[in-house]
Amino acid sequence: MHRCPNCGFELEDKIFAASNEHPVSFKKRETDVLTYLEQTASESEWLELSRMPAGFVEDPSHSKDSPIKIDTDRFADEFEINPVLARYIQEHKEAEKVAQKLAHEDTKNDLFSRKAPEIQNQPVKQTTKKRRRKKSLIVLCMAVLLLGGSGYYVYQAKEAEAQRIAALEKDNKACDQVEKKIKQFYLDQDQTYVDPEMVWQDREALEKELKQVKDTKRYDQLKASYDRLVEKTEQLKEVNFLFTHRAIQGDELSSEMTLKRDMPVNLTVDTGDEAFDQLLNEAVRQAKEQYRQLDEAKQKTALLYQGEKVNARVTREQYDQAAAAVKEVKNQQLVKVQKQQLAAVDQFLTETEEYTIE
Repeated sequence: MHRCPNCGFELEDKIFAASNEHPVSFKKRETDVLTYLEQTASESEWLELSRMPAGFVEDPSHSKDSPIKIDTDRFADEFEINPVLARYIQEHKEAEKVAQKLAHEDTKNDLFSRKAPEIQNQPVKQTTKKRRRKKSLIVLCMAVLLLGGSGYYVYQAKEAEAQRIAALEKDNKACDQVEKKIKQFYLDQDQTYVDPEMVWQDREALEKELKQVKDTKRYDQLKASYDRLVEKTEQLKEVNFLFTHRAIQGDELSSEMTLKRDMPVNLTVDTGDEAFDQLLNEAVRQAKEQYRQLDEAKQKTALLYQGEKVNARVTREQYDQAAAAVKEVKNQQLVKVQKQQLAAVDQFLTETEEYTIE
């Protein structure tokens, strides 16, 4: 028996052999076989077979789920011998040709339908292009105006910056001048000790120049330096005022420091600069010591007098003590009265001693 690979129909061996041996005389029987196959095969099997492309059949040695491709040209002779298989191949080839033709026509129609709207909408695209070109020109003009405005703004900003830099340089130059003049008052770079020749220097011009830089960033620093200079020079003046000659010679004391006045000394220097304050306070200490000696000489001399006359009970020992105290006073001009009084006391004691001897 020979089984059809699609529908499972079985042909008797003699019928299959006759179809192979007498293909022409078997024409009628072939028609009968095909008719029988169409009647007996299920509709789903023929539908599945009709959808398979020409050149694909099922090998009887394989399962229905494993189709293999057979070269129809190579087995053309076999198809001619087997009329059933030949008709199947022929029908499928014709069906594929029709399908390809229809697909080609559909493709042409699709392309035509796509081109048609483009032709119809071409004027609209031209109008759109004109609008876009107009918008581009407007945007370009706005960009030019914007760039021109920004360029003018940049120019103005540069001019303002140049003016600001020029003003800043001018202010810095004025501040440098003030700073330079302040430094001229000092002996050292640390601005600790004031030059003794500059203590009494007029600061009015310097103060005016300082006011001219009041609106600069460096004003506060310069003002602090100027105030410190003023404080130090004023303290130097007060200390020097205690003595007959300049007591402070820059960073050291003068070798000749003589109290100038018969007045108590209550001065204390405190500028915040330790080295400077220490130097001036040493001068103040010596002034206080000289005043103490002056006051002691005055007190001892006063014991020798009672009113405007020499005390009758005065002794030579008291006189010697008062005379020694007066001699210790560095500024003898301050004890001129005491020296005159001592002379009168000395004369009184001498006369008394001579009278006692007689």
